Amino acid sequence: MGVGKDRNAKCFCGSGKKFKHCCYVTASYKPSFEKLELIRKKAFSVKKYLYPKSDENVCNEIISSHSITKSGPLRQIAQNGYVFHFYPDLKQKHCNDFVLKKIGINEASTFFGFCKKHDAIFNDIENERFVINDKNCFLIGYRALCLDYYKKCAEYESASKMIKVASNVIETIKAGKMNMEFIKNKYDAAILDNNFKIFDYLCIELDRPLEIVSSSSVLIVNDFYDILIQNVYKNFLFDSIQYGFVSKEDKTYIVFSWLKDSSKSKAFMQSFCNIQDDIKLDKLIQFFIHRSENTYFSDTFYNSLDESIKAKLKILASDLVPEKHKHKYNLNFEYTKKINFKIIKSF
Repeated sequence: MGVGKDRNAKCFCGSGKKFKHCCYVTASYKPSFEKLELIRKKAFSVKKYLYPKSDENVCNEIISSHSITKSGPLRQIAQNGYVFHFYPDLKQKHCNDFVLKKIGINEASTFFGFCKKHDAIFNDIENERFVINDKNCFLIGYRALCLDYYKKCAEYESASKMIKVASNVIETIKAGKMNMEFIKNKYDAAILDNNFKIFDYLCIELDRPLEIVSSSSVLIVNDFYDILIQNVYKNFLFDSIQYGFVSKEDKTYIVFSWLKDSSKSKAFMQSFCNIQDDIKLDKLIQFFIHRSENTYFSDTFYNSLDESIKAKLKILASDLVPEKHKHKYNLNFEYTKKINFKIIKSF
């Protein structure tokens, strides 16, 4: 939306307010690329103690942890040690344009959230040690949740340091951060109590790599049939889904987890189970790219696509497709038809 004659129109963010009373200041603000990059870099290099009841008195040095296992799923799809992902182009006005970026697997999916001692809790979901059980499925979701909580904290801290950022934007980020804190407290309690029965999970076993990997904690809005499950404009606490990838021998696993009392999360996953099998993996790829920046794919995958599909993926990654229309893209990926998979669920 331009600045000027459109100031009295409804804001593009969907708040229902006039543009001039909502995101006008943010849209009019043009900080330098260097300043944006510096603020983002500083915010995403802060070291946090995300393990429950941990601090500098009980932890050793915080390390750079992978939310997606480097030696497993990332290495499976890497070529010469690199993968690709869509990254926000901070040189653009609204920062909602994404560009294709090459990144090494030593850096991909990392965050500073655990010391070496507490990062060891994820040892049982690393590669050959992985077996499907309540605890391991929980740990995959917990690691994804911690990553996104870390990112939400970084977004809030960086937005708060930028002058002329509209207060409603900061409040929206803050609300998201508080919602993730609520969910994380539930997951933290499960670790401390060693009780993983309060979660449900769905595991997809594939007989070969998907050529795309992802890990995230996402709010549930519409299901896979475009039916509204949760109105994020009317609620404060939202149900969410946590998911991640893990590999073992020649198999790849995609694991989703959620709180057992999250009816909307269950409905979302049930809608996935109900769609026809021959498009399930296509829908997942679309979902990963649309809902998470922490999504990586191989050079082979991307270069196998025609230009129209590449363009649509970029639009999905840039979050320019309204939530209620995101499944209507109906993207088809020929190579997914060669992958055999089965669904293992606990709900």
